[in-house]
Amino acid sequence: MTLALSAALAATGFDPAIGGTATGDLAVQTTINATCAIEQVPVVDFGTRTSVPAPLDFVFSIGVRCTAGAPYSIALDAGVGVAATTSLRRMTGPVQWGYTFFSNAARSAVWGDTAGQLVTGTGTGGLVSHPLYGRVYGQSGSVATPGLYTDTVTITLSF
Repeated sequence: MTLALSAALAATGFDPAIGGTATGDLAVQTTINATCAIEQVPVVDFGTRTSVPAPLDFVFSIGVRCTAGAPYSIALDAGVGVAATTSLRRMTGPVQWGYTFFSNAARSAVWGDTAGQLVTGTGTGGLVSHPLYGRVYGQSGSVATPGLYTDTVTITLSF
């Protein structure tokens, strides 16, 4: 083979030392798992009062972002108050003070951590806000027992 012919064949990728070619398919794939995050958690502050003779209602919001199409559920536990349940959570202070979180404006559906109390949804890829309806129950007597009342409720987002 002449030098010019060898140079021309090399420029095309042909190697005269190779006797043939074969092809195959290279499979390429990835798996995207659904993901969710709690992105908006309210500071639930029922305010400063001198008395609470009747229940006080408030509205807050919990925001979640999940992969589009991903089903999810949000649970709220009973908190850390002594003898608290999801139906009657208890802030601890000078005395116990009851409150409840609901998932509806009528305040008839307790938002808790068991079947029937969960808030469910389907991810959109964007932030989805879920209203959190709160009610602090009145305390007997015309003046509330002074002091700071606190509780910690754990939010669990399952997907």
